[in-house]
Amino acid sequence: MHRRTSRGILMMPIAVGLAVIAVGVGPVRGQVQATDRPLTAADSADLAEGKRVYGAQCALCHGVDGSGGYGPSLLRPTFVRAADDEGLLDILRSGIPGLMPGFGSANGERRTWQIAAFVRTLNSAGGERATGNAAAGQAIYDRRGCATCHVVAGAGRALGPDLSSIGQQRGLAYLREALVSPAARVPEGHVVLTARPKSGPAVRGVRASEDAF
Repeated sequence: MHRRTSRGILMMPIAVGLAVIAVGVGPVRGQVQATDRPLTAADSADLAEGKRVYGAQCALCHGVDGSGGYGPSLLRPTFVRAADDEGLLDILRSGIPGLMPGFGSANGERRTWQIAAFVRTLNSAGGERATGNAAAGQAIYDRRGCATCHVVAGAGRALGPDLSSIGQQRGLAYLREALVSPAARVPEGHVVLTARPKSGPAVRGVRASEDAF
């Protein structure tokens, strides 16, 4: 039943108004959101959209086929930082400090879920291992004095990046390039410069800052 106020405005009873609001915004009983499903439940349309966004936002670092580059390979049975679905979704939202930017809510929950679902298809494709003789590689590492700039398992100097878990942080293509052409792509915070004063010996160190002056 309606009632008229002193100003002549027709009002609905409060209880009816609340019921209308509840119907308008409340979830339908039994309805399952797409993002509540496991990533393995993604259909072909979900995977196609996930692949499209991956190509635009992720392939530059992880490779078009997921084989890695500046970022680690995704062609491995498990991810150290994302053992389950929620862990992978959290990395897409929040990133990894110092290694990977997060996209926050920019992609929306559904599209983030679709990207994660596509990455899981790469994740299940198998592992990537470097071929070669690890003992021979260590001998070369020691002979060339790599420990004067790098740390492995706590041994060495941290002038350059810590290599203790580098295989989890970078793909094989990136590591090959870093060995063959070290100056091609230097990680931020590890640019080595040599300052030559007008008098006195040259000074070599890591760039702390740089400006137009």
